[in-house]
Amino acid sequence: MNMNDLRDIESEVDKIRDWLTWSKVGDKLIYYRGFLAGDMKEEDPKVVRLAKRIQEVVNELYETKVVTLIQRKVDEECYEYIAIKT
Repeated sequence: MNMNDLRDIESEVDKIRDWLTWSKVGDKLIYYRGFLAGDMKEEDPKVVRLAKRIQEVVNELYETKVVTLIQRKVDEECYEYIAIKT
């Protein structure tokens, strides 16, 4: 994985953090679309790193009660992962 890939991943994380600064309680953010558990086992290392990094950040927000997490099935093995600001 090169530096551009890492910057792209952190850019996605920054979008979540930016949303936290301007969002209000009850606002929703689709932070990932796909099959998160499956993407963590994908052959493409960039997909794996992105999935793991986003999950890491969102789990920390959930554990500190900043967000509630839900998911919505879009299609077979495709979900929208949604954070709701608390």
